[in-house]
Amino acid sequence: MCGPGFGGMYGYGGLWSIIMGIIGIAVVVGAVWLVVYLVRTTGRRGPASESGDALETLRRRYARGEITHDQFEQMKRDLTS
Repeated sequence: MCGPGFGGMYGYGGLWSIIMGIIGIAVVVGAVWLVVYLVRTTGRRGPASESGDALETLRRRYARGEITHDQFEQMKRDLTS
């Protein structure tokens, strides 16, 4: 029925089916891994992380001289209470 070539009388048809199946599974596994990775890295962080980030920002502002020591202490108390 088929002439010479892939899947013809040389018997590569079954081999190509297996290879294409493996490639299909690899694509599905890769897509699932990508979705899981993106959800974990872009997920919403909890309040503890946000508070820590705010305190770090406050420390940087104080280090750059944008706020005074009194302002820093008051803002730090506000954030940690």
